[in-house]
Amino acid sequence: MRLIGEIDHPKQAETFIAWLITAGMPAKVDVSKEGKAEIWIHEEDHLSQAVKELAEFKANPNDPKYSQAVPEAIRLVRELEKKQKQIQKKIIIGHQKLAPKPQVTVALIVISVLASLFTNFGDDRNSDLFKILSFNGVAAPESFRVFSEAGGNKDDLSYRLASLGQGQVWRLVTPIFLHLSPSHLLFNMLMLFQLGKMIELRYGQWRFLILVVVSAAISNLVQCTVPSQFEGSYPGFLEDGTLINGLGGFSGALYALFGFVWVQSVFQPKSRFFLAQSTIFILVAWLIFCMIPGPDGKKLTETVLGFEAANWAHAIGLAVGIAAGFLPLWEKRDRVREF
Repeated sequence: MRLIGEIDHPKQAETFIAWLITAGMPAKVDVSKEGKAEIWIHEEDHLSQAVKELAEFKANPNDPKYSQAVPEAIRLVRELEKKQKQIQKKIIIGHQKLAPKPQVTVALIVISVLASLFTNFGDDRNSDLFKILSFNGVAAPESFRVFSEAGGNKDDLSYRLASLGQGQVWRLVTPIFLHLSPSHLLFNMLMLFQLGKMIELRYGQWRFLILVVVSAAISNLVQCTVPSQFEGSYPGFLEDGTLINGLGGFSGALYALFGFVWVQSVFQPKSRFFLAQSTIFILVAWLIFCMIPGPDGKKLTETVLGFEAANWAHAIGLAVGIAAGFLPLWEKRDRVREF
């Protein structure tokens, strides 16, 4: 922007600015301390022509062509403002469309909430939904045949993995959607949103979903195959003879997400992950607390809180998450997304 001269009267300056605008030379007027109107031209290429136009205007400021240019200049300015608003709107809308959202994380939360509500937090284990999502869900009389072939041994793998043996592989993952109390659901969903959002927005939906599915499958499988004397989960019979497993909760996959974010925050600064010390303390302390035996030989969670924790799922999930955090494939994503 260059100063091309001054005009004594601001009103005349506005008329001259209008003339320049209609001539395709954007300009503006500023009032100096002395009260004179300073004429500034926007484009350097218009400098010489604008100086010439100013000289002609000063020579004959009352020429009708200048006053007649005012309405046209107003129209041009309004059109320009309208175009700028449209461009601004498109930029905002485009930015909103491109802004990443943790859609998979939210979907997992919604499914977990609905599954927990429709199964009455595990109290309605006779419902079709609980039977479908449970690690085992073998209906009678097939369930009795499975039990008989296992010789009544609850640690027999053909008994433990009866539904998987029938090709129902989804059951490796679906127990994560079942929660057995409102507090169980609330805590897990809060942690899922905090941890899942970070991973999904940094590494994308598919990598995040793969981490959830793989960690859930491994942690659930280990929890349900470890012998009962070492606190593995085994199925039992419902009143209608269905062989079902009471394992439920996102905790195994959740500890995998925790382990992954923890490793990345320490060893992969580019991930821009951050875990509050309070979050680390709560999750580690809970992991340890669930493993502490009570005075009656049972775990403290069962003695004090009235439920059995899936300690194998927690520990294995954490191990899977830590291992995944060190995999080099995560380092290949150079484009960091904001969250």
